[in-house]
Amino acid sequence: QAEIRPADTVLRVARWGRSLLLHSDRFLIASRCTLTQSRVGHTGNVFQDHFGWYARISAYWFASSFKWFMALLLLPAKVNMVVPTGQQNTTWGLILMIGAIEAPVGPAFMGWLSDRTSTIGGRRRPCIAAGASLTCVACAGVGTAQSVPALIVGYLLLQIADDVGTGPYSAVIPENVPAVFRGRASGVLGKLNFSAQVIA
Repeated sequence: QAEIRPADTVLRVARWGRSLLLHSDRFLIASRCTLTQSRVGHTGNVFQDHFGWYARISAYWFASSFKWFMALLLLPAKVNMVVPTGQQNTTWGLILMIGAIEAPVGPAFMGWLSDRTSTIGGRRRPCIAAGASLTCVACAGVGTAQSVPALIVGYLLLQIADDVGTGPYSAVIPENVPAVFRGRASGVLGKLNFSAQVIA
């Protein structure tokens, strides 16, 4: 009977361990490729692990961030044009207060509503399209306002339009990006938000 030396046993165990690791790596790579190439999210987007795809699904955040920074830069000048001297700060504070009262409620409500909405375009896209359309109307209203009530209505509509779009849009990354890639997707989203602020 052949003698089994300790060195042979160690060598066999090492070879077996190496083979197991190689098979595990191949399985993980295959699984990652399957997730990367084949996953279809709730909005119909096929997940792709590259910057362009992440930027595309984050583009609305870029637009929203740019819009608000431009609004906060331009609206005080609009208030000075419409409101008599000595009342500008009070009016501007009133406008911001009205928007702040609505802001905590709107996104949560619209997100809840989109979760329970079923259309041909999906759950999120109709809300995002409606939010973008209302934003255009609100910007036109604010730009043409010639009185304080009109300015307040325009700003409130701008806040509501943002909530209609961004509430449901908040679910786009969780629903379309696998968990292992969400950090990367969130990083691209953050870069776009920051870029919008710098450009504004």
